[in-house]
Amino acid sequence: MAQGDRVVIGTGYVWEAKNQDGEKEHVMVYEPLWKDDGRPQVTPDGSVMVEKQGGVVAGSTGTIKGDAINVHRSYLHGSSTAAGNLGASDQVQLVPVFLDHYQKLGWFPVDNVRISGGSPI
Repeated sequence: MAQGDRVVIGTGYVWEAKNQDGEKEHVMVYEPLWKDDGRPQVTPDGSVMVEKQGGVVAGSTGTIKGDAINVHRSYLHGSSTAAGNLGASDQVQLVPVFLDHYQKLGWFPVDNVRISGGSPI
């Protein structure tokens, strides 16, 4: 994935607004915690601290607007980590996506992002 790529947001299984039961699927959106100087807050293991910002409907489209960040899996909604008990750092990449419908920037785990088109040359 690269800056400028067009993407679709999904759950990893559902890439459309509704699941098999006809219910709307939502995907959690995250935002890094920022320092006063504009840099993200980083933990001792090098991962960026994030907070939940709500959710978007699966099938939402957008454009990647920067580089991915590494986030500790424990910051993600509904995630658990076995590596934490072993003293390891279980990190996940989040990518910044400017969402077409919402006209806002959101950060999503790479498992929730599918490329639908490359960046224009």
